[in-house]
Amino acid sequence: MHNSQHSLIVAVCLWVFVFFTLSSQAQHACSLAKRSSNEILTLHNQREASSKEDVTYLSARWNIDPAVRQISGSVKYFFTVTSDVYDTLQLDLSDSLTVSQVFSKGEAVQFVHANDLLLVSLPGIGTGDTSSVQIFYSGIPASSGFGSFVTSLSSEGEPVMWTLSQPFGASDWWPAKESFSDKIDSSDYFISIPPGNKAAGIGKLVSVDSSSSVAHIYHWQHRYPVVTYLIAVAVANYAEIRREVPLREGNLELLNYCYPAQFGEWEWQQTEVIAMLQYFDSLFTPYPFMLEKYGHAQFGWGGGMEHQTMSFMADLGPWLTSHELGHQWFGDAVTCASWTDIWLNEGFATYITGLFFERFNPPAFYYWKRNVRDEIAALPGGSVIVDDTTSVDRIFDGRLSYAKGAYVLHMLRNTIGDEIFFRGLRTYLETPELKHGFSRTSDFQAVMENVSGVNLNSFFNQWVYGEGYPNIDIEWKSTDHGLYLNVQQASSLQNAQLFSTTVPVHAYGEQDSTTFFIQIDQPEAFFLLNPGFKVQSIKVDPNANWLARYNLTLLGDESPAKEEISVFPNPTKGDVYIQIPEGLFPDKVQLIQLDGKTAEVSISIDKYLGIYNIGIGSTLVSGVYLLQLYYKNVLHSFPLVVAH
Repeated sequence: MHNSQHSLIVAVCLWVFVFFTLSSQAQHACSLAKRSSNEILTLHNQREASSKEDVTYLSARWNIDPAVRQISGSVKYFFTVTSDVYDTLQLDLSDSLTVSQVFSKGEAVQFVHANDLLLVSLPGIGTGDTSSVQIFYSGIPASSGFGSFVTSLSSEGEPVMWTLSQPFGASDWWPAKESFSDKIDSSDYFISIPPGNKAAGIGKLVSVDSSSSVAHIYHWQHRYPVVTYLIAVAVANYAEIRREVPLREGNLELLNYCYPAQFGEWEWQQTEVIAMLQYFDSLFTPYPFMLEKYGHAQFGWGGGMEHQTMSFMADLGPWLTSHELGHQWFGDAVTCASWTDIWLNEGFATYITGLFFERFNPPAFYYWKRNVRDEIAALPGGSVIVDDTTSVDRIFDGRLSYAKGAYVLHMLRNTIGDEIFFRGLRTYLETPELKHGFSRTSDFQAVMENVSGVNLNSFFNQWVYGEGYPNIDIEWKSTDHGLYLNVQQASSLQNAQLFSTTVPVHAYGEQDSTTFFIQIDQPEAFFLLNPGFKVQSIKVDPNANWLARYNLTLLGDESPAKEEISVFPNPTKGDVYIQIPEGLFPDKVQLIQLDGKTAEVSISIDKYLGIYNIGIGSTLVSGVYLLQLYYKNVLHSFPLVVAH
């Protein structure tokens, strides 16, 4: 799930300021008919351990008119009893709905519906027995969490209806088993709607019965396990966009439902969606629901929700689309086993947005990392692990569950290396006990340890279970003996234990540069490093890969100048980007060869959001060059490695 503010969806901010939508992810308007979200969460957490059956199949029949806020129909469960003591099926159902009849194996049975619970009497069955229950109900759904069941108007003034059940809103509109202990193995959904509309749903669209002039019936069939909160329905006068996407294991249907006024924009954006699908399909495991589809349905919420095989979306902006698509692997195929571990859903999907930028727009990835890091460090404390699962705001905390969860993954990647990290993710997704099931943080750690052969207790205790980050002060000086560093660290939290962390220090000379990785695990440490050249300046963690706050002081200089210019990527295969915070145009730019001659290349400079693009071309011979910028009448020199 990802919530964004439409005011930020501005073309000029499309790539560079993508991260700032994270700060609004957890700012939701929550309304409840009878109870607060926190009270509902508390009740569901208490019920979590009471599950006594394994649901093998669900058949739902719903009658929905987007112009009328109500629902009627039936839900039929097939299940196997998993408890020795069993006489009652317990489901969650809002008191705003009315149950008219309940049948088991064709016979009417007794039930009690009160306090948002539906208790169905099923005497005489025990462990291993199979049974079925069909519930007929109707009413005006409540609205909890982030919407649950919403009827409104589209931008064209047409009636629309949509659901969003996370975290526990499914029971607002249907009798649901809201649990992290069980996924529904297989399901069918028959949605009866007024003609002129389409019904979006999860799974594969098997048929549309349009024989009646009164109602059309959409039949969605899903043959993969699904957790309750990922089941969804949306109804509107949708326009439809279909594509076939070639993936590793064949062609996948890409199905999109959007409001007619957005058809042109959504159709144009399919190219980028297809690129994401193909990239993630190659980077992780094959798309997890390959036999059915992936798609999007437009809805009226200010973000997106990763409903299984069909995400509900405010728009198809790249950051939102990559986030919800990433959830199909992390959150849907493998689902967190508790809200305590929601970072396994949201942190992973947030990092996948970063991976999308890394692949398709590398400069944006740098800014994404830097802004994520700054967002985390905006406050001193907070753990990735949720310490209060009765609070919706804490579960979906944008700074911790999303941003810090994502950045922890990036630091883990830097700790064990790219090849092992991505192999570990693929192994995690394919582990039989986790695939199309549930996972805890300990499961993810175990997989990454097995793949890497590295004991990751210290890493997880510090960055996942622990709180805060290090504040690191570095005093430095270039001497005849090398580069001298005096490094001091303190936790962002008072009286907290010190961190053990890697600090990349990049040293620049007149024509040379090198990077040192120093390990900090003490309050104060001294280093004398030998770069092999006279150091003129240093940068700490120039690629924004480690969580910390840094303060640099040049010894002997009371007011060390802040470095104002960034050049990236370095090494480069072609284009180079320059960032100057003040946004002023450089007076002059030239590329110098090691022999002192100016490289004979055509350098074009285009201003773009405070970043200057230097197109040095692909014909330049690989090697080391000196990029010289005249800025504010001062010469700035940067060693630049070109590697084709």
